[in-house]
Amino acid sequence: GALSVPVPGTLPLPDTAWQLTTRVVERDALAERWRNNPDPYTAYLDFAAIQAPLALRARQEGDWFQPLGLQRRQLLSDFMINVKVPRRERDTLPLLVAGGDIVWVVGWRIDSRYAITPQTRRVLVVQMEKYIP
Repeated sequence: GALSVPVPGTLPLPDTAWQLTTRVVERDALAERWRNNPDPYTAYLDFAAIQAPLALRARQEGDWFQPLGLQRRQLLSDFMINVKVPRRERDTLPLLVAGGDIVWVVGWRIDSRYAITPQTRRVLVVQMEKYIP
């Protein structure tokens, strides 16, 4: 089942050593490194584009999204094959979703419809990180 994601807040993932943290920042306060984000476990998203509530779930049959850098939508299964997500991870890879749309394939790619644009004022920063309970 899907887990409700607090904004802002922290969501420990059950039976794992991972947690998802969200915060909203003004774009002007955002560190410049967001443009060439070196951390696959951090996503920078246009807060105004996201329809609450946010949830974290596993993939479902027929899932699709529009990967950043691709000008069309793509089946999630095709994306996972193309970027070589290991087969054993595909069913457990967390997906950040909003209003039924995949916003971020955690650790891999955001959906271009939620990317920061020149009009973006507020940014949702989402981080998946290991923690020690």
